[in-house]
Amino acid sequence: MRDLRGLSGWNFLRLLAHQHVWSECVDFLLIREMNGPRAVCGPLQFVEIPEGGPHPIQPTFSLAYQEAQELMDALWNVGLRPTQGKSSSGQLEAVERHLADMRTIAFGRLEIAKP
Repeated sequence: MRDLRGLSGWNFLRLLAHQHVWSECVDFLLIREMNGPRAVCGPLQFVEIPEGGPHPIQPTFSLAYQEAQELMDALWNVGLRPTQGKSSSGQLEAVERHLADMRTIAFGRLEIAKP
């Protein structure tokens, strides 16, 4: 979380993520932190856009890099991991085991004591 001491005129978004113990959902709360009262975003509303409507369509909201990093950290804290990250974790363990086996073979063939 950011340290705002000594800053004046700050204004940023914070997107919090929370998962209840027995829920398969992750709840989000969008907060606008300002130099003054904090504001909370209510439920998002979808607006139908007729065919050929306005282009380009504006994003629902944008996060600054640090705000996006805080969201990533919040998602990590509720147990979400990148899908690709899960497989690379298992791949890393397999490579580590393979390297350990290769060291054993190499040290045995070269008749060198293991460090």
